[in-house]
Amino acid sequence: MRFFGIRIVLYLILAVSVAKAFENIARLGTASMIDSWNHVATAEKAIDGNRGGHWAAGIAHTRSKGPAAWWKLTFPKPVYIDHMIIWPRTDCCCYRFGGMTVKLDDRLVSTLTYAGHCHTHYIINNLKTNAKEVKIFGSNQYRDGYLQMAEVEVYGDPTTEDIKCYDDSGKEYRGGDSFRDEDGKTCTCSQSASSA
Repeated sequence: MRFFGIRIVLYLILAVSVAKAFENIARLGTASMIDSWNHVATAEKAIDGNRGGHWAAGIAHTRSKGPAAWWKLTFPKPVYIDHMIIWPRTDCCCYRFGGMTVKLDDRLVSTLTYAGHCHTHYIINNLKTNAKEVKIFGSNQYRDGYLQMAEVEVYGDPTTEDIKCYDDSGKEYRGGDSFRDEDGKTCTCSQSASSA
């Protein structure tokens, strides 16, 4: 029984050491949006680190409505994006999240569904891709479909483009260029240049 317990602990240690904790890299980008409700509800409010959600705490809020309303985060170079968390405005009108769309470099990755209440956040998992731009569009599900968000967190690795990676056959590729080889086989960054 003791051997079994030691083996479980060893597996847990290995699992924790292999897992990568991604950081919120949103502040490394530049936020912009189609327009602003006023001089306070600007695009930068969605990456200021404040998840508060109340108007007084500061949120990003467009004057435009529906799919024409957009908010954008542009990085200086492509970054690896693992997942995102979007925090809504919590003091009003959070139903506006229903139907909002999220794109990475013009590729649709999620359409949000209204959770039924304001005190939740929206997690978009398993993105595992490189992108230079995150763009969020409003919805036309509601007549007052303004785009409003308390915070947009983008979890990933800003240095991916400079990492040398190897596929299962040992072929080198640049992390920022592609995560698939010529045959369409998915590559992983399980080995670095120093360990290959």
